[in-house]
Amino acid sequence: MSYIRMFILAITFLTRIPISVKFDYNEEEFNKSYVFYPFVGLIVGVIIFSISFLSLPKSIMALFIILLYVYVVGGIHIDGIGDVFDGIFSARKRDRMMEIMKDSRIGSFGTIGIVLYFLSLYVGLYEIIGLDKYQYVILFMPVMAKFSIIIISGINKYARKEGSANIINLLTIKHSLIALIIMLSISYFIGINVLIAAFVSEIITILVVARISGILDGITGDVIGLANELASVSFIISYVVILNL
Repeated sequence: MSYIRMFILAITFLTRIPISVKFDYNEEEFNKSYVFYPFVGLIVGVIIFSISFLSLPKSIMALFIILLYVYVVGGIHIDGIGDVFDGIFSARKRDRMMEIMKDSRIGSFGTIGIVLYFLSLYVGLYEIIGLDKYQYVILFMPVMAKFSIIIISGINKYARKEGSANIINLLTIKHSLIALIIMLSISYFIGINVLIAAFVSEIITILVVARISGILDGITGDVIGLANELASVSFIISYVVILNL
């Protein structure tokens, strides 16, 4: 099993970076590529970090960061927000919720969820721009979000029997603890406020996903997508709040 192949698979799965996969791979390689998710997050972070030094108004800079982020990663995780909102807020029985979440069409609740996500992200970025070490916070944001995928996957069970999210079946609490320790260690070296924000955002993400898991009797790829974006937004907003206490 080639680590280079798994790294390439992780990049092509999580981003729109134009890398051609010219080799055959199996489901095991694809699922185990999760070990490179934080490194892919670092690549995304570096790309966003590269424009954070431009001398632009805060509103324009926040907008550019969001546009660049969406361009690089596409809608793979954002789509999960819409699907989960449509399913959970439909207030139907569990099986019907799962059917709604698989529907490619977006409903009213999904639209509301995505709008709230972008609004929260914009406000958080607007407030953080110009603050102490904000460029490094932006750099770290997608990294900690990818760590969150591993953490969430390791402490929850999979709600379906098939699908790419079977990665959840490979991860255990041990993987979650290792990912959490590494993530918090990295954040500590950036700054104590970053460490606190990362910890708070992870707690928020874990609690929200636990509630969803209780309703669905497990999590799906859509829930993982929502967790990724929730971790990002709650991290940024937590950092702003901490600096203003």
